Amino acid sequence: MAGTRAQPAEIAVEDLRKSYGSMLAVKGASFTIEPGHVLSLLGPSGCGKTTIMRMIAGLIEPSAGEIRIGGRSMTGTPVHRRNIGMLFQNYALFPHLSVARNLAFGLEMRKVPPAEIARRVADSLTMVQMSAFADRLPHQLSGGQQQRVGLARALVVEPSVLLLDEPFGALDKKLRESMQVEMRQLQRQLGITTLMVTHDQDEAMTLSDSIAVMNNGRIEQIGPPREIYERPATRFVASFIGTSNFFSGPVTRREAGGYLVTTQDGVRLSLDGTPPAEGRALIAVRPESIRIEPLGAAEGSPDSSRTVVEQVIYHGANTQFHLRRPGGERLVAVRQNDLADAMNTEITAGSEVLARWAGDRNRLLRDEAV
Repeated sequence: MAGTRAQPAEIAVEDLRKSYGSMLAVKGASFTIEPGHVLSLLGPSGCGKTTIMRMIAGLIEPSAGEIRIGGRSMTGTPVHRRNIGMLFQNYALFPHLSVARNLAFGLEMRKVPPAEIARRVADSLTMVQMSAFADRLPHQLSGGQQQRVGLARALVVEPSVLLLDEPFGALDKKLRESMQVEMRQLQRQLGITTLMVTHDQDEAMTLSDSIAVMNNGRIEQIGPPREIYERPATRFVASFIGTSNFFSGPVTRREAGGYLVTTQDGVRLSLDGTPPAEGRALIAVRPESIRIEPLGAAEGSPDSSRTVVEQVIYHGANTQFHLRRPGGERLVAVRQNDLADAMNTEITAGSEVLARWAGDRNRLLRDEAV
């Protein structure tokens, strides 16, 4: 199979739009997936991510915009001419056909010679470690095994592009996590260009070279997983990917190379660069950036806040602290657990503590309303 696989193809989407009457489901999406890379469309239900995938697959006609696969426009190209493999959440296996016959069906429809079908089916089942189950029916397989068969069926046609629609949604947490790692390893081995749709941020972070975060039909930010997490562009991205603490207020002082923003309850935050033109700023700080210390001399310094501990929640690898600022706003801090660190056990609900963080962990957001 390795010798005859199709070359991975670039996927290019330009100003893609889809409307249903007066309702705009997709509002001008543009992105490029380089050959052999994985991009995830990540967002809540109804944000338009599945609609984009279905337009790329040829299952839905775009209202406007262009889709190119391997440099070729897909306008007017039917599904079976796009050389795409697809894996759906429910795997869509034929219940009355054996595992091997499920894989062979698509090849038979393409009129592939029988000897070639047998070779491809055997190679694909070996690839997903399901050769011993070739004669079983789908109902005789576990959820994870059905997922492997669904993937093998998508790959047996030797596509240049692979589309994954919530591929792990039907699996339990432990199996889902192990299958994500297996899928990423196999994708890298094959080097196939992949677009995945998911609402699961951990799934997107595990599998993707790039993530496009969608909200209300638009792509809010696109970039590598680390960039999306560490430098979110908007409040939606900062809250949908992980957890963030938000601060807003006017620019109160300008300094060489930077400025200060002061919140209503007196928290001052330092930022580098040029202040926003509107004179106000919305800032995000990740919980793991916040240190908890006893009240002391640092109280009142920039990038800190006096707080009261409301809850201490143990999560095994880390402990989560739910704090409240003087103005009533909530603050969340996360500390990695260490057997040598007794600080976690000393902090209890009702304690007054100082929350501090480095100024370079302040992230200025792009939102209009602050």
